[in-house]
Amino acid sequence: MKTKRYSLPLKTILSLSLLLGTSISANAQVPQLSGYCPNNPTPGVPTFNQVCGHATFYSYIRSVETVGGMVNFSNLNTNCGNTTTSFSDYTGTNMLVKQDAGKTVDVKVTWVGNTSVNPGPTMGRSLARIFVDWNRDGDFDDQDEYATPPPNPVPNPRPDVHQSSNSTITLKITVPGHAKEGLTRMRIITSANIQQTQGASNQCSGIYGEAEDYSFEVVNPCLPPNVISIANKDYKSADFSWTPKLNAEFYEYVITPVDTIPHDTVSGFTFTKNTNVDVDTFECNTQYYVMVRVVCDTAGKIARDWKRSAWVRDSFTTEPCCYAPKLTVDKLSHSTVRVQWDPIQTAYGYEYAISTTPEPPQKGHYTISTAIVQQGLSPKTTYFFHVRSRCTPTPLSDWSKESFKTLAGVSVENVHGGASFSMEAYPNPMLDNLTVQLNGNIGGNARLAILDLTGKTLYNTSVNSDKVVIDASNLPSGIYIVKYNDDTHNEIMRVTKK
Repeated sequence: MKTKRYSLPLKTILSLSLLLGTSISANAQVPQLSGYCPNNPTPGVPTFNQVCGHATFYSYIRSVETVGGMVNFSNLNTNCGNTTTSFSDYTGTNMLVKQDAGKTVDVKVTWVGNTSVNPGPTMGRSLARIFVDWNRDGDFDDQDEYATPPPNPVPNPRPDVHQSSNSTITLKITVPGHAKEGLTRMRIITSANIQQTQGASNQCSGIYGEAEDYSFEVVNPCLPPNVISIANKDYKSADFSWTPKLNAEFYEYVITPVDTIPHDTVSGFTFTKNTNVDVDTFECNTQYYVMVRVVCDTAGKIARDWKRSAWVRDSFTTEPCCYAPKLTVDKLSHSTVRVQWDPIQTAYGYEYAISTTPEPPQKGHYTISTAIVQQGLSPKTTYFFHVRSRCTPTPLSDWSKESFKTLAGVSVENVHGGASFSMEAYPNPMLDNLTVQLNGNIGGNARLAILDLTGKTLYNTSVNSDKVVIDASNLPSGIYIVKYNDDTHNEIMRVTKK
């Protein structure tokens, strides 16, 4: 579900500058005629090759009637309403049809034409088309605004063609879900010079025909999303989605730890055209409130006057915190150190690592203890001890880090019991095999072991010769202690596995 992550400050709401302009009550007005067909000789007025009231080549809309709307109109026996332009604008009258988004209106159009003269065959039929400016932007060029396209494939006879003069056809208009609420313009245009499939008319011109404009009132209230869904929630992030609204221009949302519905005069919400958002900057173990609303109409208005829905609201709490331990260092010597920390309430274990660089590791050794005694360190060396908590459901804390410097003293690189006996280990660093060479007399009960830095024995064998070859291929990369002892000798050496 994730589409994009946003960095969202959660203690404060993002700021947004308001649009400049003058508030206009545009929903109560039909869009101005001049915005349609702006390139015509008279902007807004469609053109025809012949006026509809021509004595010989007459072709006009006799009547228009709507059925099935919440409000309907009947404009009967108008004949050629304007003998000069073949265009009549009835938007300023009571000729209005009103319908809910998602519902259908039947428009009955009666056409009259002179089929007895040349070009009689072409004037014997007339194509009728209806255009509605659903988004009220002053044109008929957008999605679904040619409101009565024929089915595909186109049947014969076509349902949008008058087959004879003085005939009536019924064109069905379905109000799309994305239509803006309010008054808009509907245009009915006929063209008698019809081709077999498409005809010659469009929203701005026709041949041997007439055009009439009416008011269409869309009922499509600005309602909030039905549901906010919250998924993939953890200690610092969550994914949010909500049900889409077809009439939304975009959505406003706010996520805040304050349980207060924002007032409409407050600015600073986050805007998106998507119906989902992913946020990864939350604080752990904190309750948040997510609120979403729809912006349905911004045309000609400053931001405070936009048409918005009510807020829909939900809440959630991030997962418990997984805190990093606070470390203390003591019992420091030339080769050992103890690091301790207080238990973390939500932790079931810890990871730790030691290094000579301050950068935290990718992962560490697991332990349930809250104290680690680290052996085999080099004298007069600065080390960094890293610890982090393992928790559930929050998986890991950040790394804690404490530095220290070992004391001067006998090096653990090669500590032995006497000058007549010594131990060597090579290659160091090792790869798959480590050879241990014992120089001197081997005493009774001789044993050789490899330990990790926690003191855990990883390899242990009895010694019967002065050279021992150890298979180290299964050891992970790291620092290890080679330890030899018999009845009279005790040798320790630090080695590294690549």
